[in-house]
Amino acid sequence: MFNGFSGLLNFMLAFGCILCSMSYGEEIPRDVCIIGGGASGMYAALKMADKHYSVAVLEKTGRLGGHAQTYRPDDGAFVYDLGVRIFPDSERIKEVFDRFGQKLKRASIVDLKRRYVDFETGLLSDYEEPGYWSTMMSLLYYWYYSGYTFSFMLKSGTHLPDPVPEDLLLNLGDFLRKKKIDIGFTPLIHYLQGYGAIESVPMLYVLKNITHRVASSILWNNFQTPVEGVDAIYPAMSKEIAKLTGQQSVFVNTQVQTVKRVPDEPVLVETVHNDQPQSYSCKYLFVSAPPLLETFEGVLDLNEQERLLLSKFKARGYWTAVVKAKGLKGDEGVFNVNTKNMIKAAKFPGIYAVLPMPLADHYNVLFGADDLSLSDEDVRQRIKADIEHLKFGGSPVKFIDFIEFHNHSPFGPYVEVDDIRSGFYRDFNALQGKRSTYYIGTAVSGPSTPDCWDHTGDLINEYFPDDNPVSRKSEEL
Repeated sequence: MFNGFSGLLNFMLAFGCILCSMSYGEEIPRDVCIIGGGASGMYAALKMADKHYSVAVLEKTGRLGGHAQTYRPDDGAFVYDLGVRIFPDSERIKEVFDRFGQKLKRASIVDLKRRYVDFETGLLSDYEEPGYWSTMMSLLYYWYYSGYTFSFMLKSGTHLPDPVPEDLLLNLGDFLRKKKIDIGFTPLIHYLQGYGAIESVPMLYVLKNITHRVASSILWNNFQTPVEGVDAIYPAMSKEIAKLTGQQSVFVNTQVQTVKRVPDEPVLVETVHNDQPQSYSCKYLFVSAPPLLETFEGVLDLNEQERLLLSKFKARGYWTAVVKAKGLKGDEGVFNVNTKNMIKAAKFPGIYAVLPMPLADHYNVLFGADDLSLSDEDVRQRIKADIEHLKFGGSPVKFIDFIEFHNHSPFGPYVEVDDIRSGFYRDFNALQGKRSTYYIGTAVSGPSTPDCWDHTGDLINEYFPDDNPVSRKSEEL
């Protein structure tokens, strides 16, 4: 096979050179390594840089901001946010956007005309929106419940009493029936997009999504949205972090391969950056990516307790797209409503809504699934088929093409009710700071950007109350 000893020797030398070429080389020293460049990861980097810590944000994709994605047509005529869309009234949001000179404007949530369609039949649903007073009474009850009955939910992160109140473990459908507010509550389910079969979502996660702050902004119609698009803040953050640290601090297209946490030694993070191996040595590790076991098994050197807790996390599928289609009205949104469902939610996997955009025949499609089993191609085919199945307008709808397509999965990390009852979040919170590791992001805070930033900021203030006494030196930009 190797044509004698010399052939074998040449093979071994060549194979050795390949291994050498994959060496992770000299370690880049940083105070903090952050896995994930989404909302929480970038905000953590900014706050740590403010405290004179050097940082390395390791983002696997080619862009920053996670779910914050904005569509911009070639002529720059408008911006349209696809993932994160609006922010509830929040001082932290105002503070951050003001810091970077990015303006916010009021986002109206009541102007859009709505069509309710059963996507299984393609026909108009017989669902009718509840009256104003019914909706208002349900919303006021929910607002009180979210902010006062369970006031501990106002604290950033997920800190639950022991025992966990049983009302918090009811699914949304049972809770609404119990409180007799199911009819008036139905318009609010649109704020749970990304959570799959909405009626079965435990109230803990409903309250983590439709927070007291969100309920207040619904009542007062004071949601905010960035004028330049939700994703514009993150490149600005990246530049500011580099300025504060004097170093390259954000590394996109960087896939974490292994993380080694040895007691009394720096954390070693080995990555592939732009197809080249690179390692980082850091004092602290922040994990902002969803901490699912299937994501971190074989990457993070998990101990028995970490592996047990991460194995409890599950997530749902969520996709957004810009599509071109003919036959829909450009001034109304089409919402998927299954009238067989007690709270009029859609059946999943399927489309949540098809929303008009300020460009002829262009629509924003929101698609969800209860688990992560669907491939992107599966979702594309389902979106196309479901849109062409619509026949409520008297003429067929023709799907033309996908203009943009984004996978936000894994979305909305959660654990089962029995695990919540057994103290999962108490045990998970106890991991903070252990093995030089801190967990931030939607698994801890909920999906809202201000909640992610609040939890991240509070955690940093708790564990890093003072400025870094020794700023670490690394290569200059």
